[in-house]
Order: sequence, then C-alpha cells, then structure tokens
Amino acid sequence: MLSRVEIYADGACKGNPGPGGWGVIIRIDGTDRELCGGDPYTTNNRMELMAVIKGLETLSAPSNVHIITDSKYVKEGMTKYIDKWISTGKLFSQKKSFKNYDLWERLYKLASAQQKVEWSWVRGHSGHPENERADWLANQGVSTIGKTVESTAMDNIDLSDFTSENSDLEHFNGIIDEQVHNKRQIVLDTETTGLSAEQGHRIIEIGAVELVNRRLTGNNFHHYLQPEREIDAGAIQVHGITREALADKPLFSSIAAELIDYLRGAELIMHNAQFDIGFLNAELKRWCDSIDKPAISITDICSVVDTLDMARREYPGQRNSLDILCKRYNIDNSKRTLHGALLDAELLANVYLAMTGGQTTLIWMSEGNVNNGTSNSSSKVKSRRENLSLPVIQANAEESSSHQQLLQRIDKKSSGKCLWLQ
Repeated sequence: MLSRVEIYADGACKGNPGPGGWGVIIRIDGTDRELCGGDPYTTNNRMELMAVIKGLETLSAPSNVHIITDSKYVKEGMTKYIDKWISTGKLFSQKKSFKNYDLWERLYKLASAQQKVEWSWVRGHSGHPENERADWLANQGVSTIGKTVESTAMDNIDLSDFTSENSDLEHFNGIIDEQVHNKRQIVLDTETTGLSAEQGHRIIEIGAVELVNRRLTGNNFHHYLQPEREIDAGAIQVHGITREALADKPLFSSIAAELIDYLRGAELIMHNAQFDIGFLNAELKRWCDSIDKPAISITDICSVVDTLDMARREYPGQRNSLDILCKRYNIDNSKRTLHGALLDAELLANVYLAMTGGQTTLIWMSEGNVNNGTSNSSSKVKSRRENLSLPVIQANAEESSSHQQLLQRIDKKSSGKCLWLQ
C-alpha cells in the first residue's frame, strides 16, 4: 500500500539575495520528520524550492504526496507554468537562461517520480501550525549552512561549530549580535515634477521611514522641495502638489547633507527603485557640482532593495503596484487618495514587512551576548518560541479615556449593542 505523505515546506532569506535557509516537515502516515539547511548566498525563491526538493528527496519509493507551501511562486510554477516552460524550451534545454532552472528541473524530476502529487497554498504567518513550524525551521537553517540537520539536533547546536566557516553570516537576523540587533533599514519614496530625470525633472518631495530590527522607529525624514521649474500637469494629477505650494520650500542642495547622513550605511528599500535612484542621483550630482566635489550616487551611501523586483518574483505575470500590494496583503491604504512620499513610504514599509514575513527570525542569542555584542562559544541558540516573554503595555489615563469615548460612540451608533460595554 502506498504511503500518504504530507510535506510542509518554507524558505527564508535575509537580503534577497543573501544568506538563507530552508525548512521542511515530512509527515508519513502520521509520523513527522523535520529537516533544515541553508546557503550562504541565495534568494528566498531558491530556498522555497529547495525546501520542497529536500522533502521529496527523503522518499524512498513513489508515494501519494500532498505538498503544502506559502509560496505561490513554487505552487503556481509547478501547477500552472511548468509544462509551458518545458514545451517552450526554457527547461531541459541547452539555453540555461531561465531563472532557477536548475532547481525547477530537479523539482520536476522528483515530483514526476511520485505516484501522485497534490499542491496546496496557505497564507504565511496566518497561524497554520505546520507552516509556522516550517518557517521556524527555515530560519534555523541559516546556522547550518552547507549541512542538512534533523530538527531534533537543533536544540543542542553550538554556534561555534558553524561561525568559523561561515563568518559572513554575521548579518543574518537568525544569529542576533549587537550589530544585527540594531540593523537599520530605510523605506523611501519621492514625488517629482515629471517622469524623466534625464529631461531635467526634479524631486519635489522626499519621504522616508526608519526600521530597526524590523520595527518602525518614528525617526522619519520628510521634506517638500522647491524644484526651480514647472511641474507637469500629469504629475500634479498624481500627487496634487503645485509649484505655488512649494514657493517657500528649501532647495535640494540645502537638505542633501542631511539626507546623506540619514541614509548612510542603511539598507534602502524602494518600490521601482530605479526610478527614485535616477532622480536622487541626478539631484546629488547637481549638489556635488555646485560645491565642486566628485559626484556620489545612492549606492555609494547605502545598499538598495527593490520591492517591485521582489513582487515580480513572487507574483510573476501579475500587476504589482503599491495599491495592488496593499490589497494583496490586507494593508489599509484608504488615505491614499493622492500619491504622497511619506504616506507611500509608510505603506511600503508595511508591505515590505508582510512580503518578507518568512524572513523573520525566532532565534535569540543569550541576553549577555546581545548586550555586549560578543560571541560566546558556549552559548546555545534559544530555539523555542515559548521562551519569548512578551511585554504587557498598559494604556495610560488619556488612552483609556479615548478608548471609552470610542466605545460609547459605537454603543450609540449600534443602539446599545456594543459588546465591549456589556
């Protein structure tokens, strides 16, 4: 009798590309086996593919397999597109130009060897127990780069077994030292006078929000700017900013140094980054020319992540505008009646956190190591969620009063049916 196999798979990656990990649960007739592993330089999509591959590779005989993943990239690739890719020569040919073709070919062969394969998609971080566990395993996998590890061995991992040969992993959030614990990311957007920096169009608004350890800090950067030129009518329809409204605003040159200090050393996150980079670089060149200094570019100041590229990889062939992504990830964008740099940066920050939810770690070093930023070879990874002590934040008197007033308004609107007052 053929075994009934369930495979729960997930991948994680920091930086995308960057160090990553995969995790998989293989359930055969009710008995679970858990594996994880990683790669020092990879992508989230490759780790998602590898998780399924590693699960299928454990099967010694053809089986009825049910694969459960939160990756639409993997599921739809295997259920909607794989036959077309093969028929058009993108796979199993000499072209070798198809992204991740090596893993797609490997996965296709393994899946084809099974008696039957059923695919299911679940939303990541929605409380699905096995999916959450697979995500946890994927984040564990980064500390086992180049090795496949059974999860039963994870509780006793000594990080000194891996850090000497994988020292480049110090920036992965799965191993939190002082530097990583305070990792800075800036989510930025601009509004402009038109579509082309090469044609002399200028930035009229810059908005940015700061993330530290994946949390909004409130340390925002926001300026409206005098463009020294007219604003295209089409641009005004998009953002509603007129030249008259900018008459008393500063020039870019007066905020350039402040912007550079704000961005320096951070990971800069933008949607359709090439558009914003083109304008920022043009403005920086004008400023450098005005003070007789060599031109600098954004990539001289910080690294760049493009969420549009990420979305296109995750949802190939679909629209991936900021509004679409907000809808896809259930993020409220009702205030976005017009484009605005700061509002859009705030929305994009929430989109980015939702998109990279699989990269969130649940591993903490001992408190001493986090505080002093040093590595102790005798320290063990705390790898159980139940070790996490969540703070309880009590509402102050003003917040309690506002909350009570809100409940009373709800009660009035509902003719006394507000459950929270009963």
